Amino acid sequence: MIGLLAALSLCACGPRPGAVPGAPLPLPLPAASAPGVPAGEADAALAGEYEIDPARSELAVLVRRGGSLARLGHDHVVSHPALQGRLRLPASGPGPAEGEITLALHELVVDDPALRARYALDTQPSQAAIEGTRQNMLQRVLEADAFPLARVRLQAPARPGAEVSAEISLHGVTRRLPVAVDWTVRDGELRARGRLSLLQTDFGMRPLTVLGGALRVEDRLDLEFDLRARRLPPIAP
Repeated sequence: MIGLLAALSLCACGPRPGAVPGAPLPLPLPAASAPGVPAGEADAALAGEYEIDPARSELAVLVRRGGSLARLGHDHVVSHPALQGRLRLPASGPGPAEGEITLALHELVVDDPALRARYALDTQPSQAAIEGTRQNMLQRVLEADAFPLARVRLQAPARPGAEVSAEISLHGVTRRLPVAVDWTVRDGELRARGRLSLLQTDFGMRPLTVLGGALRVEDRLDLEFDLRARRLPPIAP
């Protein structure tokens, strides 16, 4: 998803000790609940529209630094506290499962303490550095005043294990990417979890760089999402 979100600061992320340069950081998914019914196997009684619960849904983006002076920077994690959107599960038949998610970019949060702890980021930037990162992200990279929203449209065949097609609109550019998503339906809740990586330059954004590239933000962003959506009551005819 997701977007998808942050091409971060001059103090941006660096690989953790022992990480392979350029390799994705391991993203520890939150503990899963008990297995539910795969969405593709849901019967007609579970078909309908599901509204994302922003209080129980998460999007996290890890941004890394690079360059010969990368050791001077910090890892950062960017999140969004209020994802909005709906997911639609079809009744039995050939119709696809679909969804749309909207993110207000000015609501992005940099370095939520709980997320920094979860991802075991190994340095602690000052509050001033965190705020500077956020301002650089919004103003110089995302240009959030001109492009205040990111949107993700999802579509997949309604069967277990089907690859999801994600159409991501960010910074005035729309790209379509395949995403592996683990989704289940349980007790009236649809849960979708997955990961993907994006390149900032694919969306017309320039990763920040200083000192002739000796300290820079890496182009690739690693995203993880955990969406929870409650089924809406059917609309009466």
